[in-house]
Amino acid sequence: MKRFWKILFDEPICVGSVVKYRVRHTQYTQSGLGEVIAKVGKKPRQKLELLLLNKRLAPILNSDQSFKRRTVLREHCKHIDVTFVPKSKKQFEIGDIVCRNILSIKKYGVIVGFKNPDELFSTSYESGFNYTDLIDCVEINPKSLRRLRDDTGGMKKFQCPHTKLKICQVDLWDESGVKLSM
Repeated sequence: MKRFWKILFDEPICVGSVVKYRVRHTQYTQSGLGEVIAKVGKKPRQKLELLLLNKRLAPILNSDQSFKRRTVLREHCKHIDVTFVPKSKKQFEIGDIVCRNILSIKKYGVIVGFKNPDELFSTSYESGFNYTDLIDCVEINPKSLRRLRDDTGGMKKFQCPHTKLKICQVDLWDESGVKLSM
């Protein structure tokens, strides 16, 4: 697992703390994240009961919709600071202004939805962009940020995979007007 979190050595582990654990067995290693929900036993061999979390710090559920739990020795856990988690550079969300550059032809657009290439239900709406969906965009004018229309009066749209798009930063207060930069 990559080091996204800052490890805190001076803060004590208490109920409600988020910890990173790693347990080495003879044939495999278990590692992950969890929130401490209980302490079991006394100090030398104290165990922590953890509510398991995924990388986005959301609880992991079993098939019967109950929370996954694990009991781990305290010596295998490290306290982490969850406010240090950086945001991914390419985390696409609805409403982001993006630029598509193909053969030096730039198109600017606003993300309005996600579409699965296999016409299945997209999970990007509930749990964030999943990097397999196509991104639906409405084309905009980069100077005024107005939506462009086609000959029939409908919105101009385009679909694109995430590898062809870059998120733009918008400066509304530039001296020359609206400025988009990547």
